[in-house]
Amino acid sequence: MESYIEIEKYILDAIDKEIFRITSNDMEKQASSFLGVDRKQVKLCIKKLIEKEEVVFNFEHGHTFLERSFNKPVQLSNYVVIKPSNISYQKKNKEIVVNIEKGISFGDGRHPSTRLAIKGIEYCLVDLGMLKDKNDTSVLDIGTGSGILAIVSLLFGIKKAYGLDIDLNAIQEAKLNASNNCLYDDRIQISNVLLESLNLRFDLILANLRYPTLYKIADKINSICLEEGFVVLSGIRDDEANIIKDIYSRSFSIIWSEGEKGWESIVFRKVKNQE
Repeated sequence: MESYIEIEKYILDAIDKEIFRITSNDMEKQASSFLGVDRKQVKLCIKKLIEKEEVVFNFEHGHTFLERSFNKPVQLSNYVVIKPSNISYQKKNKEIVVNIEKGISFGDGRHPSTRLAIKGIEYCLVDLGMLKDKNDTSVLDIGTGSGILAIVSLLFGIKKAYGLDIDLNAIQEAKLNASNNCLYDDRIQISNVLLESLNLRFDLILANLRYPTLYKIADKINSICLEEGFVVLSGIRDDEANIIKDIYSRSFSIIWSEGEKGWESIVFRKVKNQE
């Protein structure tokens, strides 16, 4: 008979790996069948995980889904940990700890596209050492939402960030999150300036957006990305990835990609004289 620890591990792994969200009832059936345990044991384990704030119920469209809890520090990548600002956390080694308040704007770490975008940023700034020998660096976050991607970039060492969003609520929430991470106007500017009117150029451009928008803004991203600069795209479904790669490969080289739960993120680098 499986121990409660093993059942809890199965539940957490299933939540993390499932492409579609899973209901409590389906989890009971799935775990009971796979592990050969009584459904009552699985139900009890779900209850314990909720009490420990490892898992939460999310009610949507008449169904109750099980999701990872973000009411505590959660590690999203090798170095990035996010948490609510009222929760204390002692960071380890080279971790980047980001305070993100629960709001209605996209970008609280729950969605795979956010986590993948953060991994892409980490790849550029840490693994490739993008900031080495550079004193004045800038990042543009298109559709900034909660501001999480711009904030992560700054905490990794980018000097200046610009976050654009057409949603006024997102702008307010992004500004609050920036302030909660001790980032102010001298480091980050959040606004509803239209991308089309932007004339600045950037070392790093981020866009966690859906396929039609990524397709539409490809030429603009090319024109405002500095030579040898980087572009991190996310919000791409697996079956859309090849089309996005083809479009952006006209101006950029693909240097990294990773997928999670049917979503993909891609990192491009602009090669000299490829405008």
